Amino acid sequence: MKPHKEVLLTALKENDVIVLSGGISVGTYDYVGKALKELGVEEIFYKVKQKPGKPLFFGRKKNKIVFALPGNPAAALIVFIYMYIQH
Repeated sequence: MKPHKEVLLTALKENDVIVLSGGISVGTYDYVGKALKELGVEEIFYKVKQKPGKPLFFGRKKNKIVFALPGNPAAALIVFIYMYIQH
């Protein structure tokens, strides 16, 4: 198993909520979405129509929930804190 998948698998086993930053878009080095799918995380939604932060992912595996935020720090902050946590 690749190292990034091992880390995600451990996170899924040990945590109820996982928040990831980066690697969720569609670039050459964006492995998170594929790894989550291979680990059986069900996609609830992906690529929300918003700016910044379009490559936002939300999924679940049994009773575990996963947020994958954009890798851009400003976009991740705006998306998660200001748009979803405060509202």
